[in-house]
Amino acid sequence: MNGMLYEYDFIAPLFVGMPGAFLISIALAIFTTLSSPNWQVTDFVNDVAAPKQNWFTRWLLRRMMARLATEADPARYVRRFVFMPAWFLTGAAALLFAMSVPLAMLQVRAFEVFTPEGYYVSPLLPWNTPRLHPWATAAYVETGCSHYSRKGRTSDKMIYNVTFDDGTVAPSAYATSVRGSWLDPMEIIDSKLRSAGVRFIPWNLNDSYDRRCIRAIEREFSVDDFERVRHVMRFPN
Repeated sequence: MNGMLYEYDFIAPLFVGMPGAFLISIALAIFTTLSSPNWQVTDFVNDVAAPKQNWFTRWLLRRMMARLATEADPARYVRRFVFMPAWFLTGAAALLFAMSVPLAMLQVRAFEVFTPEGYYVSPLLPWNTPRLHPWATAAYVETGCSHYSRKGRTSDKMIYNVTFDDGTVAPSAYATSVRGSWLDPMEIIDSKLRSAGVRFIPWNLNDSYDRRCIRAIEREFSVDDFERVRHVMRFPN
């Protein structure tokens, strides 16, 4: 596959795995802090003897004590009691890590590649087959420049969305270049689309080419490169 640009996202497994890492770090802190028998006794007394106003905490303490009802050794009772939350957090973390593994395996196979021939999509779900969408089968291309401002934060984004006959959309304005400049492969893709007679239309907004956005994009490129960008993105003069 002669890829020029690609899109790849590995966020989903992190959303599951990172809370697991957070929980295991808390569990390790508990194991480390309460490794001393003296600290175990202190923590036990604080948990049991101190007045608890929260109903959930009282319910949880009763549940923990019920599980230890058959424990006859006082020292072992205290140790098991103070480490019980840490073991619970460890189990929850293991469950989250186990969930993140299949997500990671699915995410590895999900990517998008822009080639001179077309747009290749390897889907996230295993029962969907990878497919190449030739540029000649594109229905239309939306171009534009979007300016967004809210609460003192601004965002300026170029728009170059290729929509194919089956509804697939290839957003190429911020795809990552395999090698060299993003602009070189974009010019190749744009040339292929023009040669195929694909229709170019402004992005569907009241102000498809926001002047503030265009000025911001202009600052990101040299004078010569921005003229190339202007031509590809159909920016007005």
